[in-house]
Amino acid sequence: MDTRFLPLRRVLTGEPADEDQLAGQLAFVQARLDCADFRVANLLAALLLDDTGRGRLSEDQREQIVTTVLGFRYWLDEPGVDGMCLFSENHQILFASCDYLAGQLHPARVFSNDGRSGAEHRDRAAIRVRQWLGRRWQHGFSEWLSNTYYEEHIAAVALLAGFAADDDIRAQATGVLDLLLLDLALHSWTDGQDRWFIPSSGRCYAPGKQAPGGSAVADIMRWAFGPGEVQDQEWATLSAILFASGYEVPEQIRAIAHDRDGATIDQAMGLELAEAAALREPAPLGEVETRGTLWWAMEAFTTPESIVDTMRAFRAWRMKDNPFLTNLTPFAKLPEALLPGLIRILNPATQGVALERARVRTRRTPHWLLSSAQRYRPGGYGDQQHLWTALLPRGVTVFATHPGGAMFDDVARNFSPGEWVGNGINPDVVQHGRVLIAFHHLGVRSGYLEPKRRLESHLWWPRTDFDETQQGQRWVAGRIGSAYIGVRSWAPLEFVSRNEIRQPGKVTVWVVLMGDAETYADLAEFAAEVAAIPVVAGDLPDNRHLMVWADGHRHDLTFGGAHLIDGEPVILSEDRYASRFVTAERGPERIDVGGHVLTAAGREQQ
Repeated sequence: MDTRFLPLRRVLTGEPADEDQLAGQLAFVQARLDCADFRVANLLAALLLDDTGRGRLSEDQREQIVTTVLGFRYWLDEPGVDGMCLFSENHQILFASCDYLAGQLHPARVFSNDGRSGAEHRDRAAIRVRQWLGRRWQHGFSEWLSNTYYEEHIAAVALLAGFAADDDIRAQATGVLDLLLLDLALHSWTDGQDRWFIPSSGRCYAPGKQAPGGSAVADIMRWAFGPGEVQDQEWATLSAILFASGYEVPEQIRAIAHDRDGATIDQAMGLELAEAAALREPAPLGEVETRGTLWWAMEAFTTPESIVDTMRAFRAWRMKDNPFLTNLTPFAKLPEALLPGLIRILNPATQGVALERARVRTRRTPHWLLSSAQRYRPGGYGDQQHLWTALLPRGVTVFATHPGGAMFDDVARNFSPGEWVGNGINPDVVQHGRVLIAFHHLGVRSGYLEPKRRLESHLWWPRTDFDETQQGQRWVAGRIGSAYIGVRSWAPLEFVSRNEIRQPGKVTVWVVLMGDAETYADLAEFAAEVAAIPVVAGDLPDNRHLMVWADGHRHDLTFGGAHLIDGEPVILSEDRYASRFVTAERGPERIDVGGHVLTAAGREQQ
């Protein structure tokens, strides 16, 4: 099966589509394989371009696509058993956008999967669309700053911004699309030759962490901000939906991306589990759907706070055969009142999948970028969360993780956490100026489904990508161009391979110091400062207290507890945005980006 996307450039120019390529897309959708919604979005973009006169399809191609689109399964309450994931944050908006636009195109046609008319599909999907967009405005993105899933978010929202007939939906989608591009502008970094986006992230895979130049959002940034040209010349990716939508990047957002002066960006997104449990929202499609989509966009399936709502949705939507959730089947017969307590007793490792509130700090300079999700659930289970990264010229990254292991033995769910994806157990991460501290403490309670815990953490250090490096028993330093990075450990290091440095032990610490050639005469001077950083773990039982002196400041960090800098408690910002580019409180009424003003309804008229 040819699984390539239909090239939208050909549709726009009227060139005939490759028949094998189109057949592969149609077969993928008809089989309802996971990520079929990506293909439906691509096919709908082709139909909408044709429908609005901006593109051309042959009559035969159009009818094949329409028949397939009208037979698709668009939501969890529709008939059908398949292996699709419909419920994560990115899939929710992709399915809802496609459902809405398919119904808009064919309001009088019957959708063969459930027998509803296109108008019924459009109207029900509009409720889901508005709810999803409203939540993103209010709370931010659960899959925060993901260089994988922001492509899916952007494609789905661009479909609405470019093609929704409803003025309010189109305006609301355009505003959320601005927020997504704002995130890319704020947290990306360029050396003038290329641009990379690898800040802390809610969901990130190994390739996107280790080689961010090939990430899913790379072409989106080239198209939106430069430098460089879009590499997908045929527009045969999800990103191309944005390119073809007619969306224009606001100049104020483009200016942020082009700004190369130093900046610190604080941005808090998402909900704590307790906040989500207490949240009450309108439920036009029923409480099961409203609560289920809230929790499942956060990937919070098996936490004490979410388990009752999860099982109600699991039963209502007949999910026992879905490969992603089939292991919940035994819980379906238990009394609801027992479920939260049972989760607390079992302490399942699957709790780590949940995407909770992230308080991100990104420091960017002309030489480097340093980013982290500070104090993110230290000692809790992890999954795909990328908690910190240092980004250097040529797209070289440095980060550390506690290597995890698969909780299941099936292909759909066995890839995270892993060697370099997420953390088995989350560290406590703090960041101040050009210093970052990642404090790993593995002496926390074990739980159900957790594989054998490895007593170590390791550092991704691609040695051969540096112009020069130096190292010692408890430190390593490197230079790329004018950028310097040094890492100081608590325990002695094991230099395992050209990419990996291991720090064994139940307690491990990585202290990161960034620098540049404007401040230091050479790498040797910088490395001497790194090697001399005092790192002391002790005082409290089981080494839960850490003292670090770096860059002229003393850090006292209690694992999961207080963080003091020079004796003063650190209180993390809860603002949606806090930077010299944009400021906005939590749950904002307005977001002013240098005069480009957004509200929940979209762009404010100037």
